[in-house]
Amino acid sequence: ADVALFGEAAPADLFTAIPRSLGYGALAASLTLGLAMGLLKLQRGRHPLFAALLQAGLSANMAVPGLVLGAGYVVAFNNDIFPLYGTVLLLVIAYAAGTLPMAIRLVGGALAQLDARLDEAARIFALSPQTRLIDIEAALLARPGLQAWLLVVATVMFELPVSELLYVPGQMPLSVAILAADMGGRYNEAAQLALLGMGTLALLALGLNLALRLGQTKPAPEAA
Repeated sequence: ADVALFGEAAPADLFTAIPRSLGYGALAASLTLGLAMGLLKLQRGRHPLFAALLQAGLSANMAVPGLVLGAGYVVAFNNDIFPLYGTVLLLVIAYAAGTLPMAIRLVGGALAQLDARLDEAARIFALSPQTRLIDIEAALLARPGLQAWLLVVATVMFELPVSELLYVPGQMPLSVAILAADMGGRYNEAAQLALLGMGTLALLALGLNLALRLGQTKPAPEAA
């Protein structure tokens, strides 16, 4: 920390890695959370074999090292049929695929606590699917969903193996910028980037949790 606080300031172009990785993390987290909710909804009422296969696939994804996954993306998408290598799209897809097992486990526990009779009651009162989704499920899953979203963002910001293999040339993510500074002997720059990245995540988590708390606070009813 002393090196980061009292060493020379990192070049301005290195600081762009922080908002860049934050943007990658936000995109990947939103995609991951949407996929997790979709798979969990699809799993409801299905044959137990479907759930077993889903869990096996997620476990296999977690067991494969990041470098192997990154190399697989390079082989699969560095061709004329799927020319996605070197694009932001492939990087975000890789981030989302890597964090999907974690998101499913975090959101799945909260979703399992929702009483299935809530949907039945909503249908009895002729509530539209959009109303059920927003006023019932979204309200109950907002906090666990936000925690899962923030965890995915934090994971993506400091993810290294996939980032190093798939990042867009000239647009280094935060983890790659930290590694480049460290390998070049610029330890003060590496420390500054790491601390600023953690500080950015802390401010983001604080701001979003505060916004959620304020949004869920209902005004007191006026006295008659």
